[in-house]
Amino acid sequence: MADSIDLNILVRGVQGQAWTAEKGVITAGDLDKVVEQKTNNSGALNALPTPFARFFIFNEAFRRMKEEKLNHKREAGLAYERLVSDCLDVYELLFYSKIVKNDKIHIVIKEWNKKKELSRLKEKTKILGGSLESYFSDLGEIDKLFFVVLETNGKSYLLGTSSPYTGFITPPDLDKVGPANEPSFIGGRYKELPNIHRKDKGYYFKTVLPFEKRTPEFKNYLYNTIFGKTVNDSFKQIRDYIRCFKDDPEIRDDFSSTLKPVLTEEKDALNISGIELSFIDNL
Repeated sequence: MADSIDLNILVRGVQGQAWTAEKGVITAGDLDKVVEQKTNNSGALNALPTPFARFFIFNEAFRRMKEEKLNHKREAGLAYERLVSDCLDVYELLFYSKIVKNDKIHIVIKEWNKKKELSRLKEKTKILGGSLESYFSDLGEIDKLFFVVLETNGKSYLLGTSSPYTGFITPPDLDKVGPANEPSFIGGRYKELPNIHRKDKGYYFKTVLPFEKRTPEFKNYLYNTIFGKTVNDSFKQIRDYIRCFKDDPEIRDDFSSTLKPVLTEEKDALNISGIELSFIDNL
């Protein structure tokens, strides 16, 4: 097969597209070469029929952004830029959780235990439980899902779900439509999402901020602490994207900060497929 295959998984109304059969068996290695084309349409990314597709959409977003970083002519498109920014926002929000936490805004990490909850679901809804079990079997050894939830004024907003490929994904309703400078959320509920000031620039989940424009301590945390060590190969795309910034003058081998583990509601350390998340404590 060719070195890569641009597969248009979205319906764009383009005429004249056709399939060409390849000889031989399609292997997992061949499927890994299947990539998506540039898109600015965030809404179209939500057309895939399973919520687990979000894992792969975000993985593709980091692959596209890495490709753009290495070759500026290979633009990823606004939709993927927003996904990457939102994913980094979840990491950063937890990293600065000591600063963000106040009387009006509270971030909690909820756990979903696969063994216990799937058994309970299969007893109540056998078909749905069986389908979820099948999806989980394709994702490897995942025992838990974690949900990052913002609680404020008696309301709860899901901001992120753990992912075995990018660490986190955000829910489809948090995706934005419209121009970059005047976005609106796809989900009406998120119109009431309060402004959460980033430590440096803009608001979490409302303004796009690429990795290179984030704070030095956060960039060093992701580069040196999270993705600078050996991590599960399932994190390849986000890891390689972060490692593309090795020449960033603000990233240094001797950068240090005091970190403490992020804890879930169950008082467990937040660990996603071997990545243990931390917050900065010396600010």
